[in-house]
Amino acid sequence: MKIPRVWHGRIWVSLLVISLSIAIIPSPKARAVLEECLVSVSPNYADVGTDTFFGLNVTNNSSNPIRWLRVTAPGDGVFTVQSGSATGWSPNATASSVTFTTGNLPSPYDQEFFVLSSVNLATDVTSWIVEASDDFFGSNAIACSGNTDVTTSGATIAVSNVNLSAPTDNSVHVTWNTTIPGTSQIEYGTTASYGKTTALDSSMVTSHSATITGLSPSTAYHYKVLSSDAEGNTVSSDDGTFITSAKVVASQPKTAATISTSPIQLLSKPAERTPPTVSMTTLIPKAVKAAPKIDGVADDNNALARIEYSTDGGKNWLPVDEAVGLGRTHATFSFRPVNLEEGNYDLLVRATDISGNTGLSPIKVLVIDRLPPIVGGNILTLGPQILAPDSEGTISSLVGVDQKLTLSAVGGPTSIKINAIYDGAKSKKQVFTLTKSPDTGLWSGVISFSQPGKYSLVAESIDGAGSKTTKALNTVNVYGTAKTVDKKTGKPLQSEVSLYYLEPDSQTWVLWDGESYGQHNPQKTNGRGEFTILLPPGKYYLKATAAKHETLISSIFETSHSKPLTARLELKPLTGINIGSFHLPLPSFAVQLVSVSDSDPIRQSSTGQGTLVGKQISDFKLETTNGKVFRTADVLGKPTLISFGSTWSPTTAEQLAVLSRLQTKEKFNIIPVALQEGAPRVQAYTSISGLSLNWLVDPDSTLSNSYGVQSLPMHYFVNREGVIKRIVVGVLSERQIINIMNGL
Repeated sequence: MKIPRVWHGRIWVSLLVISLSIAIIPSPKARAVLEECLVSVSPNYADVGTDTFFGLNVTNNSSNPIRWLRVTAPGDGVFTVQSGSATGWSPNATASSVTFTTGNLPSPYDQEFFVLSSVNLATDVTSWIVEASDDFFGSNAIACSGNTDVTTSGATIAVSNVNLSAPTDNSVHVTWNTTIPGTSQIEYGTTASYGKTTALDSSMVTSHSATITGLSPSTAYHYKVLSSDAEGNTVSSDDGTFITSAKVVASQPKTAATISTSPIQLLSKPAERTPPTVSMTTLIPKAVKAAPKIDGVADDNNALARIEYSTDGGKNWLPVDEAVGLGRTHATFSFRPVNLEEGNYDLLVRATDISGNTGLSPIKVLVIDRLPPIVGGNILTLGPQILAPDSEGTISSLVGVDQKLTLSAVGGPTSIKINAIYDGAKSKKQVFTLTKSPDTGLWSGVISFSQPGKYSLVAESIDGAGSKTTKALNTVNVYGTAKTVDKKTGKPLQSEVSLYYLEPDSQTWVLWDGESYGQHNPQKTNGRGEFTILLPPGKYYLKATAAKHETLISSIFETSHSKPLTARLELKPLTGINIGSFHLPLPSFAVQLVSVSDSDPIRQSSTGQGTLVGKQISDFKLETTNGKVFRTADVLGKPTLISFGSTWSPTTAEQLAVLSRLQTKEKFNIIPVALQEGAPRVQAYTSISGLSLNWLVDPDSTLSNSYGVQSLPMHYFVNREGVIKRIVVGVLSERQIINIMNGL
């Protein structure tokens, strides 16, 4: 039989399709065989009645990639599976399991697979089952080995959200929550042994509060909260600490016979409703170095009962120091405000008559201007991540990322702004305004850089007297964003990028917790293929996926300090077979080398401290926390480390243990300097920390300002002759300090 020519082409196409199908469908003997996979589960404990996300971390130790995976919940109705999720995979959930398909886990990497389950029953130990296959349909699956044990039990009481109000000189208010109703009590004392408790509140609640009273001013305390459930199970918080404020005491009257500050008894039935008049007669200069004595007069149509003053516009009141004429229609008074630091104060006087009527004076502004505004040390943070500068004071950052700048200041500034000067051109700058915290006294604000390049940060401060100062802070090298592009065309590619982190303790790869660092992970790139990640120190790899492109897995890379990710990820288009209008893609993945260099591509520049190297240290005389005076001459004769820090700075806290150990070595002078802090606060902080450490205190920046201290901590290494030989920024280990000191 002769086949018509019109069928020849159709027959060849059919044969081609059959041949290609045979070529691309793997043989069961050649494929669908994995040698080994490992799995671990987190958490390994859950309460009955909760919905819990379980993370199953799967490591592929086989030569073939994992393309199919099934997670099965333990039997006996302990769990009811609700859903599953994993980056790059399609989940299909039943009540007892989740099957993940269409993904790709190459060797030797790992990935987290999440399963949301309801916890139904209490059980001692039960185990999840994880099966994997390199076949898209799950044939010849193997069981992954590892510890997948989970324990469940009834709900237990637990403490969370412990918060303190700002301590006064004799009290502090504490609040906390518990998972189930319980009692409320606080243990407290001047040591971690506590010794005292508040009264037990037996009300069974989940939102708790208690007030500790009878405390001493300017004192460091330890505390922990206690709660017990209805069955008597007691839980406590971790040890916490706080420092009470200094006590405000008004000066006493000079002559009791003629001067009275005691209030006159008010009438039980007011005789009239006319308020007294009151005014301050003292002319207050524009600015003073210390609070002056304030005089004034008060008058009433009947009789004056008491006279008080306020330094905060009427929020808090104290009796005047002297008052002559209380109980009569005319009185004179005087007072000198106490314990006022640098700053602006709204003075207000009120007089009350025996009928209870109150009259207010006009407000007068008192400006205490003992010093010009002086900015102290600063830190730049992204979430909990401190962006540590290098030894030259240069910080690496990323364009378009919000960072928080925090600094201390003395001299009573009323405003501080940060000028971010681009590449040395003063006309090209961004300006950011800082605000002062009423609780800590620190100034902070968010800064974000609009374009890549080198920026110089300069603080500009103005106080209430109009005095203006500027201070150079850090240099910031701002990098551009990372990108994903089509490898063939080089055009931007919208994709999803996931960052994986090697957990040091378990040595397992986990999805990096970007939310804790104020960032997103995974991230979807924008229309220009851009994504932004500012890495903390650690070991990482990247995974990038995009429609119609091969999954990209980066090489493993590591950074020793905070570093922007600037990688260019090139994703290859998927290859496949075209048969007429039909396209059969061949899923695959690619590996790209990605490195994060510890050297900056932008030329670094000194921030100015280098000009002090080789020069003799300046003369100074400062008090120590043990009550002595330290002078320049005390530095001579030994290698010396002068280390500036502040108790509010986390980096200083990290450095103190090292300095405490080194201060016991006779061959060195180890001199920590508390920047813009007084002795009582530093002593209390040292006591809480449990350190044996003697500080110099520099509350007015007398020494630190002349040394140009910027970031914290900042170290000045001085030889036996008193010459500065080296300046280093950042936390140093004991070995690093000793090596530098031995080389002086």
